[in-house]
Amino acid sequence: MEIKLHKVMKLNDILKNIINNKEYKIDVVTKFQMLGILKKFETPLMNIETIKNEKIMEYGKTNEEGGAFIEQSDTENMGKFIADMNALMNSDVELDINPLDAKTVSDIGLSADELMVLYDIMELN
Repeated sequence: MEIKLHKVMKLNDILKNIINNKEYKIDVVTKFQMLGILKKFETPLMNIETIKNEKIMEYGKTNEEGGAFIEQSDTENMGKFIADMNALMNSDVELDINPLDAKTVSDIGLSADELMVLYDIMELN
């Protein structure tokens, strides 16, 4: 399945919230599938963080503790950083994900917003 990196980040957050919310009625098979999807997201998310840190180092400065940052007042480098991150987040990644069953997911009791985020990784069986 091909998916945009910004969607991977959003899906990661939503799936974690669903799994950790005790009020949702998630059967064990669906929970197992969701955990498997989260596992598939780990590498792309680590790669995003690595690239973000590299870009901050490239466009920013380091403080006394060795931490890197881009000053808000440095509009030129902040603009370059934002452009690079937008390009990254709008790129596609190929993930071997088994889609979630739409009927099963709809029975969990999720909000419309949560269902809209999950739409890309659901299918009707």
